[in-house]
Amino acid sequence: MEHSPVSTRAYGSMLIGREGQVVAVLRDGKVALLKLDGDSYDLPQGVRRWAVAWDDLSIHEPM
Repeated sequence: MEHSPVSTRAYGSMLIGREGQVVAVLRDGKVALLKLDGDSYDLPQGVRRWAVAWDDLSIHEPM
């Protein structure tokens, strides 16, 4: 999580390994807005959407 916005990096250890969907492309295509899977009470600060740099993502094909 070294390329993502500071607000995302602060919760990086809690976000790593989670799955979700890209719902928007931000900052001239450098950042993806992710909608994380799971219940909001299980997510950091109850936030479901996070801005993450493309370089910090591990992208897999949908099953």
